[in-house]
Amino acid sequence: MTVGRFEIVLPELDNFEKAEKLAFLWAPETGRATGQAAIVGILANPAFACVLPTVLSAEEVRDHRRRSARFEDLRSRNFGHADRYVMSLKSSV
Repeated sequence: MTVGRFEIVLPELDNFEKAEKLAFLWAPETGRATGQAAIVGILANPAFACVLPTVLSAEEVRDHRRRSARFEDLRSRNFGHADRYVMSLKSSV
C-alpha cells in the first residue's frame, strides 16, 4: 500500500489468522457470542453510532433485547459510578 510517497508493507493474514487474533473478543470469560463481539467491535469505532444486527431466529431477538435491557439498567444507574465533577447548567438569558 502506498500513502503519499511512502510504501507501507503490511503482513498478509488470512481470515483464519485474523479471527484467531480477535478471539479474545468472544472468549468464554466474556460471555459473548461471536456476533455480539462483532457488534462490540463495530461500536468501538466512533464513526458508528448504531448497529443493526441480522437476526435469524426469535431467540436471537430475545437475546439482543435482554442485553439491551441490561445496558439500560446500568445506564440508568450511571454504571454504578458517582460523578466527581457535576456542573449546574447556567443560562446567559
